Amino acid sequence: MSAAGSRAPYSQLDAALDAMRTTSAHYRVFLLVAAGSLFNVIEQYVAGYASPVLRDQWGLSATAVGALSTATFLAMAVGALATGYFADHFGRRYLFMINIGLYTAGSLLAALTPNYTVLLVARVVIGVGLGGEIGLGYTVVAEVMKAKVRGAMTSGLAFVSSGFGVFAASGLAALILGPLEGSLGGAEYAWRWLFGLMVLLAALIFFFRRYIPETPRYLLRHGHVEEVNGILSRLAEGRLSGRAPVRHRRWIDAPEGVPAQEGEHRTRFRELFAPGLRRRSFVAWALTAAQFGGFATFAIFTPALFEERGLPVDLSLLFATIANFVGLVGAGVGVVVAQMVKRRTVYLVGGALLILTLAGLAVVSDTVPTLMLAAVMQFVFQVVNSINWCYLPELFPTRVRAAGSGAASTVGMLASGFGPLAAGALLDVSGVTAVFGLLVSVALVFCVASRFGPETQGVPLTEVPPSNTVPTGGLPHEKDVV
Repeated sequence: MSAAGSRAPYSQLDAALDAMRTTSAHYRVFLLVAAGSLFNVIEQYVAGYASPVLRDQWGLSATAVGALSTATFLAMAVGALATGYFADHFGRRYLFMINIGLYTAGSLLAALTPNYTVLLVARVVIGVGLGGEIGLGYTVVAEVMKAKVRGAMTSGLAFVSSGFGVFAASGLAALILGPLEGSLGGAEYAWRWLFGLMVLLAALIFFFRRYIPETPRYLLRHGHVEEVNGILSRLAEGRLSGRAPVRHRRWIDAPEGVPAQEGEHRTRFRELFAPGLRRRSFVAWALTAAQFGGFATFAIFTPALFEERGLPVDLSLLFATIANFVGLVGAGVGVVVAQMVKRRTVYLVGGALLILTLAGLAVVSDTVPTLMLAAVMQFVFQVVNSINWCYLPELFPTRVRAAGSGAASTVGMLASGFGPLAAGALLDVSGVTAVFGLLVSVALVFCVASRFGPETQGVPLTEVPPSNTVPTGGLPHEKDVV
């Protein structure tokens, strides 16, 4: 047996990825996934920007307009959970294409909708596709990159989506519903063009995503060794399609048709709660709920905070926009932080900075210091967001990586829905101080929950064996979970 063959298949794969340089093929995979992530965020927000026009044209109530967003986010929660499970069962690439197909169809239905009911159905279809896209994109990128650049690549997705995507959505809506409105048939039709543009963007992404290969880790899990060697050879030569690679190397020396680990050919959602992964699952849920819920709460609460400090509504929105721009810078900084700083350290320091900043906001009353501290909050939240998206796929083994990330995303989306509701209730009953207390609890979750997870920065992706194959004595792979 060769030296490579004497090692476990996953170890051989890690060595192969680490040995090859990061080629143009790796960057094309990143760009194709990032394009979908960017579209995801734009699609989430365009309905909100079009809602004033829809209210005027169709005579909708505020409740009906709010139901469009609620339906979208609930569908996203379902989509994230379902896609995670099926991506581990049927493959990442297959579900990737289904997701983009779903929100292409949903966007087309929204653009052509004759009434509110059909639009509501369209937003549900879109939401299922968008929810599946969120966690799956990070899983795909994490599984094709070497450990050295994995953090930068996955946090780069967060920068494109959570950072740049919000501004892209507002700019696109402002252009189509503003200066271009008359050229597009007036207010009656401009919003349809806004939804229609989403169809074009989604269709383009659908076409080019055909070139994204199945991830080597998923294929190796099912024993498709020859296909893995072919994909690795293409990645090493910098191509995703076209003629066969010039040099077809045997990167993985293992028997064809034999799963990389005993007992892992099946995807079982309940394994997320098995002894080897239970703690990782709860850590992922806690951190993601804190990040999603805390960020959504503060983003919605920021204009009210400025207004409470004496600013008129228009200036409150302007100051909130400035704070959001600083958050975009934070998302960019997160790319560097993901490469250089341990994951658990970022959560701990980020949580501490949030607590100090909230203490400052509780003390100061002038508008300029309030703006500066709010900008710091947005900055820290975006840095932590970048790290959180790096951390999720790193916590779980290949057989449940997408399911684990999807489940955490679902919990996070639910938190982003209920967090602002809780903050609003606290604001009405107890004022601003109570909301600060809620956000302090979010920061404490970052500090505490991260202590119970493993450190994953710069190391190969985890492959904790299935619980039914682990000796009774325990899980040596889990010794880093303290």
